[in-house]
This record gives sequence, C-alpha cells and structure tokens, in this order.
Amino acid sequence: MRAHTVTRYTVAADASPEPQASITGVTSFFARAWAASEIGDPASPIYDPLFAGTSVTPVSYLLPDASVGGNGFVQITLDAAGTSASVLLSTGVAPTQFTVIVKYTPAESKEALITPFFPPTISRA
Repeated sequence: MRAHTVTRYTVAADASPEPQASITGVTSFFARAWAASEIGDPASPIYDPLFAGTSVTPVSYLLPDASVGGNGFVQITLDAAGTSASVLLSTGVAPTQFTVIVKYTPAESKEALITPFFPPTISRA
C-alpha cells in the first residue's frame, strides 16, 4: 500500500490557506459529514453524553463561495504508521446554540446558602 502525506492548513476569512504541519506515512484518510442531531443520539457514532436527551435541529445553508455552513459536524479519520486517529470538527458559523440543563438541588439550610466563600490566601515565606 502506498503511503501519502496530509497537510493541515490554517484558513481565515479573506486570506489564502496557509500550510501548517504535515503527517507522512498516511495509509488511509476518510471524512464524513454528520447532522447536528447525531450528537445527542446514543446510537450515533458521534454521540456525546453531554448532549444526552437533547433535541438539536440540523441547519445548513450555502455560503456565497459555494461552501456549506450550518451546525453540522465533520469526522476525520486518519491511519498512519500503525496509528489511527479520529477528530470531530464543528463549524465556526453555527446558527444555533446548545442549552445544557444541569440538575441542581439547593442546600436545605438557609445558613448554607448565605455562607460566604473565601478563597485560600497564598503567602510567600
């Protein structure tokens, strides 16, 4: 099997992509797009427990340069030199937001609610 090189680029608005680090010996490279709704689905390969029980509406739109924006994810999987790595990328132009609900039970005593917290004092000897 022939090995290849993959180069990471930094991309900024109104600028040409700039090459960064390269990975050599790449034997497999795969990218897949996922809808935003997949992150809260326990059956999905990109499931994240932080979003358990959430409902995320997938949004996508065509940008003027013909690229696609929205709140989806792209999963990149790469094999090189006997190692496999996978990363999940999100867009910087997500038009929706996530709300994380945290279960909280307040203290039973009013005294506990008004006790001030003083951070430790750091002194030098």
